[in-house]
Amino acid sequence: MKKCLITGGNHVKKIPLLGLLCLWILYLSCPVYAQSEEANVNIDVKDAAVKEVLEVLKKHNYRLVYSTAVIEACKKKVTLKMKGATPSQVLDEAFKGTNLVYKITGNLITIKEVKKDETLVAKGVVKDEKGEPMPGVSVIIKGTVTGTSTDTKGNFQIRVPENSILLFSFLGMESESLLCDSEDPVTIVMKERVNEMDEVLITGYQIFKKRELTSSIVSLGAEDIIEPVGSSLDQMLQGKVPGMSVMQMTSTVGAAPKIRIRGSSTIIGNREPLWVLDGIVLSDPVKLDPTELNSMDRVNLIGNAISGLNPEDIERIDVLKDASATALYGSKAANGVIVITTKRGKVGAPSIRFSTSMSFMERPSYNKQFRMNSKERIEVSEEIQNRGLQFDGFSPSDVGYEGALYRLWDGQITMNEFYREVKKMKEENTDWYDLLFRNSFSQSYTLSASGGTDRADYYFSVGYSNQQGSQLQEQGERFSFMTNLGFKFSERLRATVNMAASINRTDRPTVDLNEYAYTTSRAIPAYNEDGSYYFYGKEPATNLGGAVVLNYNVFNELAHSGSTQTVRSINTHVDVSYAAAPWLNLDLTLSYNTSSTLAETSYGERSFKVSTYRNTPYGFDRSSLSDSQLKNLREYTCLIPYGGILNTSNDGNDAYMIRASFNANKMFNEVHSFSLTAGFEATSSKYKGYAREDWGYLPERGKKFVTLENLSDWPAAILAMQGLKTSVSDNTSNFISYYASFSYGFRGKYFLSANVRGDGSNKLGETARFLPIWSFSGRWNITDENFMLPLENVLSNLDVRGSYGIQAQVTDAHNPNLIISLGSLHANSEQYAATVSSLPNLDLKWEKTNSFNLGVDFDLFKGVLYGSFDYYHRKSKDQLMTVEIESTNGGKVVMINGGNLINKGWELSLAFSPIKTKDIALDLSFNTGKNYNSVSNIVNRTETYSDYLSGSIVKNGYALNSFYSYQFDGLDSSGRPKFKGLKDYDEEGNVIISNKEEALASALKYSGKREADFSGGFSLSFRYKRMMLSSRFSLSLGNKIRLNDLYDGDSFKLPYPAQNMSSEFVDRWQKPGDEEHTNIPALSDEFLTIAGMNPDNKGNVMNASSTVAYSYWQMYNDSDLRVVSGNFLRCTGLSFSYSLSDHIVRKLFMKSASLSLGVTNPFVIKSKKLKGRDPEQVTLGSGTIPPQQSYSLMLNLTF
Repeated sequence: MKKCLITGGNHVKKIPLLGLLCLWILYLSCPVYAQSEEANVNIDVKDAAVKEVLEVLKKHNYRLVYSTAVIEACKKKVTLKMKGATPSQVLDEAFKGTNLVYKITGNLITIKEVKKDETLVAKGVVKDEKGEPMPGVSVIIKGTVTGTSTDTKGNFQIRVPENSILLFSFLGMESESLLCDSEDPVTIVMKERVNEMDEVLITGYQIFKKRELTSSIVSLGAEDIIEPVGSSLDQMLQGKVPGMSVMQMTSTVGAAPKIRIRGSSTIIGNREPLWVLDGIVLSDPVKLDPTELNSMDRVNLIGNAISGLNPEDIERIDVLKDASATALYGSKAANGVIVITTKRGKVGAPSIRFSTSMSFMERPSYNKQFRMNSKERIEVSEEIQNRGLQFDGFSPSDVGYEGALYRLWDGQITMNEFYREVKKMKEENTDWYDLLFRNSFSQSYTLSASGGTDRADYYFSVGYSNQQGSQLQEQGERFSFMTNLGFKFSERLRATVNMAASINRTDRPTVDLNEYAYTTSRAIPAYNEDGSYYFYGKEPATNLGGAVVLNYNVFNELAHSGSTQTVRSINTHVDVSYAAAPWLNLDLTLSYNTSSTLAETSYGERSFKVSTYRNTPYGFDRSSLSDSQLKNLREYTCLIPYGGILNTSNDGNDAYMIRASFNANKMFNEVHSFSLTAGFEATSSKYKGYAREDWGYLPERGKKFVTLENLSDWPAAILAMQGLKTSVSDNTSNFISYYASFSYGFRGKYFLSANVRGDGSNKLGETARFLPIWSFSGRWNITDENFMLPLENVLSNLDVRGSYGIQAQVTDAHNPNLIISLGSLHANSEQYAATVSSLPNLDLKWEKTNSFNLGVDFDLFKGVLYGSFDYYHRKSKDQLMTVEIESTNGGKVVMINGGNLINKGWELSLAFSPIKTKDIALDLSFNTGKNYNSVSNIVNRTETYSDYLSGSIVKNGYALNSFYSYQFDGLDSSGRPKFKGLKDYDEEGNVIISNKEEALASALKYSGKREADFSGGFSLSFRYKRMMLSSRFSLSLGNKIRLNDLYDGDSFKLPYPAQNMSSEFVDRWQKPGDEEHTNIPALSDEFLTIAGMNPDNKGNVMNASSTVAYSYWQMYNDSDLRVVSGNFLRCTGLSFSYSLSDHIVRKLFMKSASLSLGVTNPFVIKSKKLKGRDPEQVTLGSGTIPPQQSYSLMLNLTF
């Protein structure tokens, strides 16, 4: 029985007038594209003649030319059921097993009969769109495995049956076909596949076609990443990946930001993602304490695993986010994975590329810093004197207004001279930011060569980068080299060899210049009138009766101290692939990575730091001391009588990896597709290093050390030097793992995937050492269904994917065994003292995360608007925590698995291209994500008020990095601050606070999270011919920031003359009644405590200084009054680029040339309550500066 059914015709329904109007507006708003692709054909026939199939094509507006006799002579019966197929796919199936061939030109289809005994020689040349010959193009006779490839000049020649079809294919290019009906030479022009990167995704273990992907992966091309010199690769990722937060951006050389993918999955472990380079896991150059990496008050200035990588060598980046994507990396991937793929050579003529980037960065300034000028600061000192307020402890007598006043009282100067000095100080206005910072210039250069033949390809690059920091003495240099070689020994055996090497050197000052400029009075000069350094008393010498003062000058400190760090790294790996069968590959990967980090910090004997060890200023005449003072100095307080200090450390890391695997891919009946990958992996990573401190260093005298000949003269120094011991670290981690991945596809519509990896660790108890990490996932390409046909011109693509799996990790703190630490040798017993370093817990388990992900990908109007939406839920169980126990157990704390951590949220990414023509294009991309983080089932622990204030507290129902503040309640009639929740009794006099937990709950209030929970970014680009304007923005919402301290130190009373103050103090309380319109307290020399301000409290819990707070001044710094929104929208960059025309570059003997001009960090929209502080600025004392504005020029030339 014959049956012919055509689907996809017009469907007529009644549509309201308003609906028609909406459709008409939608139609007018959509750009019109010329369609050169073959139109879609929908066909459903059973046991039909070939002629009936051709009639279906005619109904789709195709014109057919053929011999009726030839078609009627074909007796094949055809059964087809295809939706959205091209005419080529329909005819391939219909003509299979016959002598019929076809050629399609536009909407004209020519059909012929092939006589099998007639052959001809097909020959010609293959070129790209620029007319350049293309060597290495695969040329295959359709329906066979017979073929050839083009030579170095793009020529090909092959004997083929007459009227057969040749298929031309090349990586990155659209395939072409040729009907061979004569021996005339032909020219084949291959077009570049513009969105090739979008068609595949790379996990490091596997490469997936995008339409088969079941995981949550985001891909970025090099053009989406590269920014001007001065930005590290990790900083370049800010605002570009939904669900990935890049925090603590800074313009400090070599500083690594904090990265979180879908929140934090561990409480005390490392929260950073795993970095993978060309399939090889990278290790950090120095093993850092996770506490430092996780702290929002600390910045990693050492660098991370990718610090030595030249961004110009990067081809693409894939960010793996859910359990399905990360499963094959096992326990190392609990925080997500960032896979970097470097550039490789392509078959063709050699290509030499030179790129350079130069940038100019502005120094920071006092603009909008809310700091006092010198006049305002001296007026504060005048009020201190007029009110008779007293300094606490050290009273400086040689600096500022107070110094001049002491000299007046001592008769050293007259009243007129005093007035002149005060007037000069008010007008001094020293610009510390101008003196200690500079407008810096940075530059980078990369030279690369690439190319290849059908047997080998190559990519070489050398790079140099010099990044000058804004702070004096801050500079970074990077030398890099990379080579990627590919070899095709035969059709079955291939190999790649990769090596990357780098040297990173960073110089830094030993002084935090940003903190110094921020906190130092502008009434103090940097130099005397004769140009010499101006020294001022910073602190008194110890036990010398106040007779000796240790003097300070910041430029003297910079001149006689410094810090240098040099990181050398080499990463190598070899991949060998053998095609045992067309559907089976065997792979072997070997890698070896090594790095060494040498850090050196020195302080000369002229530096202030060394003077604190010497207990006298440099050049001090010890003979001026009394006998008792000199005895105290020698026997008790002088630790370094001569020379300075040298701190050195050397850390090395060696990592090995061997991976053997097989990959099988098989298609059955063009309906069922199977893929199986399995293998084993063995890795070893060894950290080894030392750190030491040596005294008596003389850097200016050949870097030698002083030898004390008369040891008895300096007993304090000898005793202290005996305690200087070299610390040695030695850490080895070995892993053996198995892994497997299986996927199944049905008709290209439905896909299922499963992954498993087995990891074991000796950091766990014997019953829990091994854990399989697994995932299941699936995908449904909905637009391939017949019921979607009416929407195919509007909804071009729609698919749904989902995954569920287990992620797990072992932290550095995991240890089931008792660890004993050996101390010093006991003189009498001649035995080493031993202390318990870590108590045992044989029941320790993995930190496990149950991860669920549901995603939707969509494409509207054939690429005009496309994007994705993901929802995820991650529950991390058995979180490792410390709990207090009775000291009778041999220690006070023990590690246990004691809580859960939940991260859930959504991610959205959109790309919109409303205009897309040959000469004009407008593109807008947007991504964002919201993460909800909370902890639950946390075991009870003892917390301090510092834990609450810093955000290190872990509390049920709250997010990690949640922090608390004291409840400010205005000023009293004397201008002193008041706070709520400090009374320990109710209105009837009953005691309501009897323990520490109740006291903290009463005095402190939840303020918010220190990490943003909503982040994103967007970019806008406009192209006109060869010119392009683009802009990039990053968005962060949901976090709170505590302002910089108004009072310096917990026990602050009055500012010392050398200290600057916030300009907020200009509006301070000065007389009764001011409390009605200001919240800035009066200047006071009182030490205000809870006990002193609340004498009516009934118990001792609230009033104890260690329970709730140290002083009222510390409470004011940490009050809710000083907490503001951290929300911001930052324009991270504006750029203009221009590419020279092909006509011009050919005359210049080049292939391409482009020039870009850009501005980085031109502006940020933030809360005015930040009082000039950058929303991404880290707490003062971190050694970093906030992001600064810079201007750049980039040039790219290809020969």
